[in-house]
Amino acid sequence: MQRRANKVIGVLLDREGFGRRVYQGIQRFRREHAELDFRPLQLDPHGLKVGLEMLKPAGVIGQLAVPAYRTLLTQAALPAVNVSMARPTTLPTVAVDQVAIGRLAAGHLLDRGFRHLACVHTHWTWFSQLRRAGFEAMAREADVSCTSLDYHNEFAAEMQKLGDSRNQRLATEANLSVWLSKLPARSGVLLSGEFYDADVVTRGSGRRVPEDVAVVVVGDDPDSCDYAQPSLSSVDLPLERVGHEAAVAISRLLEGRSVAERCLLEPTGVTTRLSTDAMALDDDDVAQAARYIGAQAHRGIRVSDVVAEVAVPRRTLEVRFRAAMGRSMLDEIRLRQFERARMLLAETDLPMELVAKRCGMKRQQRLCQVFRERLNTTPRTYRMRFRPT
Repeated sequence: MQRRANKVIGVLLDREGFGRRVYQGIQRFRREHAELDFRPLQLDPHGLKVGLEMLKPAGVIGQLAVPAYRTLLTQAALPAVNVSMARPTTLPTVAVDQVAIGRLAAGHLLDRGFRHLACVHTHWTWFSQLRRAGFEAMAREADVSCTSLDYHNEFAAEMQKLGDSRNQRLATEANLSVWLSKLPARSGVLLSGEFYDADVVTRGSGRRVPEDVAVVVVGDDPDSCDYAQPSLSSVDLPLERVGHEAAVAISRLLEGRSVAERCLLEPTGVTTRLSTDAMALDDDDVAQAARYIGAQAHRGIRVSDVVAEVAVPRRTLEVRFRAAMGRSMLDEIRLRQFERARMLLAETDLPMELVAKRCGMKRQQRLCQVFRERLNTTPRTYRMRFRPT
């Protein structure tokens, strides 16, 4: 009996961190569905045209926001699933919620006491505009000041004169460093672009990071974040799940079934590194208390432990902490425990009882209660948001 040939799906992704992680999710789907064969396509219009003619795929998954790609796919009458938010598109899209990325970054900085926020973005990419919108909305809700810089607009004239892309990049990094150096002391910054090295920008500013300027980036690429000086806190994205869900969507299209026009996944959380490891507070005792809570909340500490660490009368410290942070020390402990629980649920398969213990809540019942109060859901349901369907 002759074996039926697998259907070929073309995959149009870059080879860097984003594309690599999305492709890992596609490959996980492939291991579960041997009847589909996913093959890489070259990421440029000519290469795509040649690849379509040679592979004759049944469908395509990829970064399809470029109009030239969409034209070729339309001409070939191929079903396609997009995973890019660089530009709006009518193609079915699986991506991370970009507004939520901006809100998460702003919330991370606000929780650390920063009361002047700033966002570096560009009008060239839709995802950058959406991140800025979420970031600014969070700042407005918190009633704090927020500065935004569209670096392509701001530096356009100088970049056009330079011509060469490497020189343009170097000039952008230098100009961004100058801009950072002029921000108010204790500013929290989201660097939301791709045409510069965030590590170079922060070091070139001459500002102390995180004491003067706290910095958050997006993507959580260990190659850039862990080895930066200082290491960079980053919004982590469920890119493997993007790839898996895109593969699910293309398989449904091939079966003649409908799919959602846009499937937006929640960002996983913020991986905290040295670039935001500070509290923007004038009260040194409150700052010490907040740092202690951030470092020890997962151990199940109590307010009495914080008071003992800071060596200030409890009532005095409670009043000053609430005045500076807008919440009590107990609220701060619970917030840090909740943040850790969210991270453990999203990134690990630990049993619920162990998640509760490792975030400092001790009992699974308490973990369930907190998630009902804060998110109106259960820990198990929350975890499933970050798992393949």
